[in-house]
Amino acid sequence: MKSLTLLALIGYSNAVETENNFKFLKYVSKFAKGYKTVKEFEERLKNWLKSEQYIQKHNMTNGATYGVGHNKFSDWSEQEYSDFLTYKGDYELREHKEEDLHVPGATYATVDWRTKNAVNPI
Repeated sequence: MKSLTLLALIGYSNAVETENNFKFLKYVSKFAKGYKTVKEFEERLKNWLKSEQYIQKHNMTNGATYGVGHNKFSDWSEQEYSDFLTYKGDYELREHKEEDLHVPGATYATVDWRTKNAVNPI
């Protein structure tokens, strides 16, 4: 009897894994993803499975007032997503000195702020 239960659990586990692999391949197709190596594919699948678990858990919550689903970021690692959200553009990287932006006796209309490196290029 114990071996029958074990075989049933193994069969269920394989079925879930096969279903998740199929869902991931649909995701890859939907978002036109492409991976260069098998290792990258496996890492992206692992990241996607984490997202899938979160989505399933959230959407099963009775008190949830909204649903969540997959998007183009579902196969990203937490670090990749964090780096994306905390992007520092050129403006933050430029060094500004207070005295570079201050022009004594000038009104704002008479200062060409482009020469002070204080505005973005067009």
